[in-house]
Amino acid sequence: MLPLKHWCYIAEIMDDSLSQMADFFHRVEVRDLTGHCNSVLFSPDQHMDYDQLQRGATLFVRYAAKAYFSDLITQVIKVDDCCYVKVIRRSIDDLLMLSHWYFGSRSCCSACRAPLGGGAAAQCGGCEVAQYCSGACMQRHQAEHSQHCGLCRELMDVINVDMDRFIQPVPFR
Repeated sequence: MLPLKHWCYIAEIMDDSLSQMADFFHRVEVRDLTGHCNSVLFSPDQHMDYDQLQRGATLFVRYAAKAYFSDLITQVIKVDDCCYVKVIRRSIDDLLMLSHWYFGSRSCCSACRAPLGGGAAAQCGGCEVAQYCSGACMQRHQAEHSQHCGLCRELMDVINVDMDRFIQPVPFR
């Protein structure tokens, strides 16, 4: 059973074979964080690159709403405005691992995991997520972090919403 509305629905695309049926809608089958499988329907008149909807990519839908097929039994998530959709071409497991490593312990050095007692001495200028206890740690971690920097920037689009100033719906674009 899906809730009536989600703040941000997160799911991995499991089947994209129906995503190019533009006559009626674009549709993908997804698995959410709880392991439940659902259909996500996109209105055909949206300005979205539907080629992004590929198996293995992670789909983020802000303000996702439950709808029903005409049989009034089958639940789906219907997307009417694609400005609230973000697709990251990595599995949900990869993104959860990155989220845990870089966002889960913001008080630790991203390289050596030492506590950042007085704050970070250095920070990645690309993503502004990776924090380091020293310039040496930043230099040592550069090769590994370069593989994740772009994904960290993309994840920031999803999770970096100032809830204290949140008044209106926040689009990804």
